[in-house]
Order: sequence, then structure tokens, then C-alpha cells
Amino acid sequence: MNRFIEPDDNPFAGQVVEHLMAGTRRAADRTRPFVTLSFAQSLDGSISIVPSASVRLSNFRSQVFTHKLRAAHDAILIGIGTLIADDPRLNVRLVNGPSPQPIVVDSYLRFPISARLLQDGDKKPWVASTASANSQKEKLLKENGARVLHLPALENGWVDLNALMLTLHEMGIRNLMVEGGGRIISSFLSEGIADQMVLTIAPMLLGGFRAVGEIDMSNGEPWKRLKNVQFYTLGNDLLVRGDIDREVR
Repeated sequence: MNRFIEPDDNPFAGQVVEHLMAGTRRAADRTRPFVTLSFAQSLDGSISIVPSASVRLSNFRSQVFTHKLRAAHDAILIGIGTLIADDPRLNVRLVNGPSPQPIVVDSYLRFPISARLLQDGDKKPWVASTASANSQKEKLLKENGARVLHLPALENGWVDLNALMLTLHEMGIRNLMVEGGGRIISSFLSEGIADQMVLTIAPMLLGGFRAVGEIDMSNGEPWKRLKNVQFYTLGNDLLVRGDIDREVR
């Protein structure tokens, strides 16, 4: 059962959800969901000490805020590296609200059968993969309740995120929360398919693996500042929300 925690009075959470709903309405005539990048990082921009290592960054009040944001989205997406490192449930437990549909981008089906998303998740995961995936592993995932989506692959073998966004829209997903990890966050930014960013900054220095890595600038479009930026503090954590100022496809 979900454990409901009465959240602190936090007007910022309501404002962020209002931005989400307004953005979703504006995107009604598009063929992809409205995408929120939401993640926590240290002051120096790190999300872990080394790749695929779990580190708790945000405080409890910030976690409550994140769960409220989860409840406002149709679906929540992570990469397979985050799944293996953190074994998250991706549901809503700290506020009263619906859990989003969990989605894992897993190009080669490395998804552990022991993962909590399969064993005790509120909703069984959708797994975005490619034709290169192991058919026996796909069969095993399906037997455990997962839904495997077959997507085109990029030249490097990774799932084509633009194709995934089109598929998710066709499946009824109108807004999507992306929680990480670093490779997924950077890929959404490189592909220009992120609409807003909600960032939690924890007052610590890690000197480790960065949340935003190398971003593809090959199309020549300059990156701009976030627009309509808002700030809020929860304990010692700083929350930042802004619209990603780039032409939306």
C-alpha cells in the first residue's frame, strides 16, 4: 500500500503543476508528449560519484515535491542504467495521487527480472527496446507483466527517442516526466524534445558523474537560457523550474 505523508505547505508545487497543465494544453496538437526533465544534482552538477551508482541527494521535503510532480504526469521515464543502479519503483507514495506509467529505455533488454518494477510496482513497466534485443529475454519480461515496445535504433544502437515519443503519444501519453539518468537527460536535450526542467539542487559537492553530459550541437542551433524561471527553497535544497527555450518540434 502507498504510504501517505501529509506534505508541507508548498505553493511552488502547485505552480509547477499549473505550468505542466498549461504546457500540455499548448502541446495538444503535437505528435509527442509534453516532456518535463526532473532530477536532483549537487552544487557542482553531479548526480552520482560514478556512473550507475546510487546517491541520495534531495531531502525529504524535496522528495515529497517530486512525488506530487509524478502524480501530475501520465508517465515517468528512466534509462536502464538508472534502473540497475537504483531499482526504483517510480510510483507515488508520499502524497495522495495516481502513480504514472513507468517506462524504461532499454535498447538491449538488460532489465533485471528481480527489479521492483516487475515484482511490486503499482503498474507494470513499458520497456522501450530495439530489434537487437534478446528474444528470450523479451519473452521472460512479458511473462512477468512488462510490455515491450519495439522502436527503431540510431546508428549507435540506442533507441530512437523521437520515434519513442511518437509511439507514446499514439498510446495516449500526453505528458511525460523524465527522471534520468545522465545519458537519458542529455539525449532528450540533444534531440530537442524536452519542454521544461525542474531541478533540485542539493547543498553538497560530489565531483562525480554529471547530470548533463555532452550535448549534440551538430545542428548548429545555439542553446539559450531557461525562460520563465522560478526558484523555491525546501529546507536546504534549491528548486528551479524553467521552460527550455528552444524551438519545439
